[in-house]
Amino acid sequence: MTLLISGIIAMVSLSFGDSVRNQMTNARHVAIALQADLSAQSGVEFARRRLALDPTWEGTDGQTIQINEGIYFSISRMPGEVSEYSPTTASFLVKGMAGEGRADLMAEIYVEPGDPVRTKALSVLGGSLSGINVDIKGDAMWLEDDSIRWVYRPGPLSSNSSGHHLSDLSRDGVWIQIYDQRPKPDLTVQRMNLSGRLWTAHGLDNWSEDIEEELEQPVHVPGWDFEGYLEDSDCIKVFNGNRRLEGVFMRKTAVFVLEPGETLTLVNCKLLGGVVVWVESGWDPQEGPRNHVILKGTNVIGGDPKCSGNLGLMAPASRVMTMGKRRQVIHGMNLWHSAWMIRRLESRGLAVILDELHGIRDCSFDFDIGVAQNPPDGVLFFGHMPEIDVVSVQEHYGF
Repeated sequence: MTLLISGIIAMVSLSFGDSVRNQMTNARHVAIALQADLSAQSGVEFARRRLALDPTWEGTDGQTIQINEGIYFSISRMPGEVSEYSPTTASFLVKGMAGEGRADLMAEIYVEPGDPVRTKALSVLGGSLSGINVDIKGDAMWLEDDSIRWVYRPGPLSSNSSGHHLSDLSRDGVWIQIYDQRPKPDLTVQRMNLSGRLWTAHGLDNWSEDIEEELEQPVHVPGWDFEGYLEDSDCIKVFNGNRRLEGVFMRKTAVFVLEPGETLTLVNCKLLGGVVVWVESGWDPQEGPRNHVILKGTNVIGGDPKCSGNLGLMAPASRVMTMGKRRQVIHGMNLWHSAWMIRRLESRGLAVILDELHGIRDCSFDFDIGVAQNPPDGVLFFGHMPEIDVVSVQEHYGF
């Protein structure tokens, strides 16, 4: 009887031991499979972030990226449409590996490259940038090469015309390349405090890699159409021939219609609806400044929630200057031909300079995403804000 009971106990122990070993083996397999799946999911997120920098990114080129010891993923872009500036939906095969475990996912990712000008606190698109004590909260862009610059030209052009069209062709016009024969511009800024990245066409030799980024897409210089600002309304006041305002407080948008060569001087004004210095839509910035704008005393421009519509100082044909050392505060979007000898400017929104920004001092440029997402009426951006969305992720069983 004792032998029988001992035998039964031995058999039960052996069976229990086998069961425990099987459970441990299964648990290891499950853990490895889970690690492989998590690795693949990390690869999907890596692809999304990488596409935000380069919308044409093709994957890891057959290489694996290590997450942890023994855990890797690789990414391959499947054949399909690729664009530096137009929205596409891209398919990526993401392979996660952990030991002997493997998980394959097929990810569909919507890629809207966006308009790079809309995401920068300061963009200098056609000339040199020089100054001292410049504070930039956000990203900045400086184009030192015309090869990736496209300029807007209005007109009833057909959809098959050469050039880059607005995404929905809702307006007449096209962006074309114009190569400027001027000398290569310079970047000479002492004591630049930049919280984001400095984007350039080809990179700079004397800047830190920690803050510099090379553009991976063409840059479309914003166009404009100010015809909607030429009549007085509840939010618009048109000044014909006025070349000087002093001590004026106004919540309406101030629109100035000047003759070529005239100078507008603003002295101690609060123009909270923003300022527009009118110029026709087809004016070519390469012709040089059509007008000048001088800011004297302390001026506050833009910021009124009712009438400004995120308008700052819109003067794409004007060279902007300051006189004296008083503070200038501009809320919203600035669009200038160029600027010389600017002192103590505070730009809160977007600042786009079509030509050069020369000799600025003690100035700050703060990015405001609200302005970027809702630009003023009459500004013609080529693209929308960047958007990278994972549409779907499915297990892939292909070979």
